[in-house]
Amino acid sequence: MCFIHKDNFLSKRRMHMASTRIWGKMTVFYTIGEDEAFMVDQVPPDLADKMIDALGSNDKARALLLYHRAGGADLETAWKVVQQMMRDLGEEGDLPAKPSQDPSFREVKEYLTLDRPARWRRFLGTMALALLCCGFPGYVLLGKSARLKTSLQSLFWSSTQATITEVRTYSKRSFQQQRQVDRDYQDFSYRYEVDGKEYTGFRGRLQYYPALGDEPLKTGDPISIFYDPAEPGRSLYERKIYQLTVTLLFNLGIVGFGILVAIFAWSRERRWRQLHRMDRHLPVSPAGEA
Repeated sequence: MCFIHKDNFLSKRRMHMASTRIWGKMTVFYTIGEDEAFMVDQVPPDLADKMIDALGSNDKARALLLYHRAGGADLETAWKVVQQMMRDLGEEGDLPAKPSQDPSFREVKEYLTLDRPARWRRFLGTMALALLCCGFPGYVLLGKSARLKTSLQSLFWSSTQATITEVRTYSKRSFQQQRQVDRDYQDFSYRYEVDGKEYTGFRGRLQYYPALGDEPLKTGDPISIFYDPAEPGRSLYERKIYQLTVTLLFNLGIVGFGILVAIFAWSRERRWRQLHRMDRHLPVSPAGEA
């Protein structure tokens, strides 16, 4: 912010000022009238000092609440006074033209109108959404990240032929868009040899699609697997790096959104508490009480 000295603030009268703003082909004239300037000049020096300190700390909402409580003015009048003070302090630029366009005005208005039960319901609801976004996707992230790590490591492994020793085929039924969907899976064990030594491996929940012509695996079928030369007992059937990466990024985005929601809810609650602590110690004028 750009500032002038506090001692010169109240003596600075800006009775009439017109600024021209061009939006495309439309010109808008904004004029500061005598009433607004008079209201600013009538701000008590001690209250003006506190308001300027708040504006200097980039806390416009605090300045609004100060004048609303101590000055005994309604919130829109307080907003006009604070706007004029900011112009006198050199802030001619991106000032909102209306109270509804000002985030600080909306913040103070919400603080004054929202009671404690409603605030807690909103806070708990937002945190529940954040927990939902971080819960199941976080669980998926843990499982998929381990599989992706193994798949990436397998890029440097050797491959060999294995033989399926046992197969279990099963289906799971679900409903999507009011349609019944059956998904077919297989769990199977396999055996392979490395340097004359026999090892075994297992692959669970391998989905296949009979409608697309996929043939289920059977006992005795040969398959290709990857194994770690440094530890031949570690093996992998199908890398699926692309699918795992897409799933990982998708769930990571959901978890990130949940974290942002939690941060937003906590910062809003923290800000409400700051305004409440300040409001408790503010002197209230008789007009403000009325």
